[in-house]
Amino acid sequence: MLEQDSESDTQSVGEPSNMPSVMSRRLTSTRSSLRRSKQKLDEFFKSPSLDILRSGSKRKRHKTECDTLSLQSVDITIEEPKKKKRTSLAKVSSFANLLSPIRNGRKVSNVLQKSLSLRNLTPNGSSSKHQGTPYRKPNGSSTLKSPRRLSTFWYETMDNDDIQQMGKMQIERQEAIFELYKGEEDLIEDFSMVKKVYQSTIKKLGLMSEEELEQIFGDLDSLIPIHQDLVDLLKDQRLPDGTTECVGHVIRDWIPQLEAYVNYCANQVYAKAQLDAKRQDPAVDDFLQRCQDCPASRRLDLWSFLDVPRSRIVKYPIILKNIEKLTPAEHSDLLPLSQAIRAVEEVIFKVDRSTGHSKCQYTKDMLEFLDEKTQQIPEIETSKTIVCDGVLKNNRGTKLNVFLFEHVLVLTRPATRGTHLKYQVYRQPIPATELIVEEISDGQEKRGSFKTAFSNNNTCKHQFKVSFRDPSLGQAHTLQANDEHDKRQWITALRSVLPPKSSLSSSSSSSSSLESLTGSTSVEKENVIPEADEDLPDLAEEESADVVEDSPQIEK
Repeated sequence: MLEQDSESDTQSVGEPSNMPSVMSRRLTSTRSSLRRSKQKLDEFFKSPSLDILRSGSKRKRHKTECDTLSLQSVDITIEEPKKKKRTSLAKVSSFANLLSPIRNGRKVSNVLQKSLSLRNLTPNGSSSKHQGTPYRKPNGSSTLKSPRRLSTFWYETMDNDDIQQMGKMQIERQEAIFELYKGEEDLIEDFSMVKKVYQSTIKKLGLMSEEELEQIFGDLDSLIPIHQDLVDLLKDQRLPDGTTECVGHVIRDWIPQLEAYVNYCANQVYAKAQLDAKRQDPAVDDFLQRCQDCPASRRLDLWSFLDVPRSRIVKYPIILKNIEKLTPAEHSDLLPLSQAIRAVEEVIFKVDRSTGHSKCQYTKDMLEFLDEKTQQIPEIETSKTIVCDGVLKNNRGTKLNVFLFEHVLVLTRPATRGTHLKYQVYRQPIPATELIVEEISDGQEKRGSFKTAFSNNNTCKHQFKVSFRDPSLGQAHTLQANDEHDKRQWITALRSVLPPKSSLSSSSSSSSSLESLTGSTSVEKENVIPEADEDLPDLAEEESADVVEDSPQIEK
């Protein structure tokens, strides 16, 4: 075959009969080199080393890699081509150029899929619970978009002829009722997903104990039948033509079942703390991250689903008021709707009160007293709610976590004890009966730090002062808010816990008589109140103040 190719090449060149002897010698040497190349190729394809490669034996590897493509997994079919190109051995760059390509593309893809190992398998192919590869989020280019729920409207379920016969107000009322119905279905879907994907799987894998699961998920199982009941009731009220006339009496009779939210929402504070503590476990954090990236979670974390009931219950008055607004004045559904609105608002009030008590108790449990005899005053124990809380700075720029209870103002600094966060009480708590709030104009006060004492830009903004009525009970504090809005919020909240002026008349009269004897005034006393501006003791946990939100949280 090679000789035929050589002859054809010779003819194509068109060698003349009187070619010089030099050209004849060159052609002869070329033919001989081609014959030697053909003999070497034949010897190579008949060599035993190639038979070993065909049999699929492995080479020794110093280190086994689970996600690599092995040579044995590729089905290499070596067939001698019908027409060989004249390529010298010097131009062959690698062994791969000598092998014929695989013709079947589908076979290559199947082989590659079988060769690639799963990430949760060990290098030898057997699954292991403790030797799994740590989870890594995919790159942004390969990350799928977060699947969102498709919004469904009532008019999409109806025929156009039926809709054209209805008025605009009737269509909007049907849409409002359908929004209530569809929201209940979505809520049940989320609850079922959390129970199946998170709660049941964590229990099977043994990532958490029964007590920890109960603390985090609470009474989630009891909420699913409640909302399924409302879905069934709304379906029963739907007429054959797809419209719904009356829903007020159904919702009014169903609302008492929402009392289950009182305990569930009260447990949210402890559930969030328990979940954050369990995230410190690498196995739990890896599992939660995998579940968050799966399409069923819609790229939402576990807490987003656990907090859905609290955000759902506050939407009921808005949805019901919208239905009531779109209901004609002579409609029989108007009175039951107004009754249902009042009933659901009473349930929300109970939920807010229980949640506030739970948050207050949780905060009191996190307080750490340096001097229990002087700092642990009775006003802290008798407080049931937190009026406002947030991060403020003193006149030295140190961040303080401030909690305004209903009976006392407590200034703290965050301190980490192992994996738990504590709030170390700073100075003396100020009872509401002894509290004085003073607003400070911008630029009136300067920072007390030595570094900024001689600076021109050391004036502070958004400041106010809190102090004792009796200066001997404790020190005053100059506090700085983030902006003017936060300052207004704090001053309003602080003044809301102050006792009425009538209750202070007796104490003020006694103090005035004392002042007449001493020859001093109350204004002079306020001017000599010492500032709590000296440096605080060094704590290793000073930087943990960033974990608390800077904006104040005011309880309604």
